[in-house]
Amino acid sequence: MKKIFACALLSSFTFASFFANAQTEITADTKAASFYERTHSQNRAPVEFPSVREADVLNAKYVWRRINFSEKFNQFFYYPITVQGAANQGLENLATIIWNGIMDGKITAYTNDDFTTEIVPEALKARFEKARTDSVWVDNEDGFQELKIIPIQEKFNPADVTQLDIIECWFLDKQRSVQDVRILGMALSKEDYKIDPESGEKMSFGTMEVCWIKYANDPAVRQLLVNKEVYNPRNDADRRTFDDIFVQRYFSSYITKESNVSQRAIAAYLTGIDGLLESEKIKADLMNQEIDMWEY
Repeated sequence: MKKIFACALLSSFTFASFFANAQTEITADTKAASFYERTHSQNRAPVEFPSVREADVLNAKYVWRRINFSEKFNQFFYYPITVQGAANQGLENLATIIWNGIMDGKITAYTNDDFTTEIVPEALKARFEKARTDSVWVDNEDGFQELKIIPIQEKFNPADVTQLDIIECWFLDKQRSVQDVRILGMALSKEDYKIDPESGEKMSFGTMEVCWIKYANDPAVRQLLVNKEVYNPRNDADRRTFDDIFVQRYFSSYITKESNVSQRAIAAYLTGIDGLLESEKIKADLMNQEIDMWEY
């Protein structure tokens, strides 16, 4: 009798649960795979770095790296260009996240990698969102074409951001007997170009820095990035966050500069294949530094 009562009670709960779920309206705002809400990266706190005392740092080297978004391994920094679409599930690219974070006052922007001079959002917006004019051919009342000047208000376009420069410090910690690294800051760089008014073609002039932001020493930046998911090409149900990407060093990069007496970048004295070989040499020296620590 008890078994019959238990089965009847379980069946009623199952039916009630099914009926309740059937009444739930699934919308596109859930940022999920259309049947469950993603909460993995909501209200997360960044992983704390181990504290380091000055007396425990045996050796240190500052290194500048460049992450090129055009590399296949780094494309999750660049895409998606827009958050619209069910497949994107509300994901944003890194440039959009950082730019919106600065404009909303959540994080602080700086002019260079010294992190001494701040840039207010209004000044940054005025620099990259300028008003300009463009000339187009339009049909007039007589049926002839005439050149008309129209005003255009430029907006910051995350699609123009093509690379990320980071500054980091590699050091030997004798307290933990490890070689560790801290990313101190990063800078977005966008394509610098103009549109030819006659042909409408893009004339590129290389790249230009947007701004620098702190990373390891700015909790606001890490808090922003730890709540922003990154597309995982292998599994849509398993998403890292941008903070995970930087902590786990899940990116492809090459060294552009190391601390030196004249503070020269590699491109200032070597170019082409020689510059790449110099970059690999610096990388090998960093790896050998930890190996040498265990030699007697």
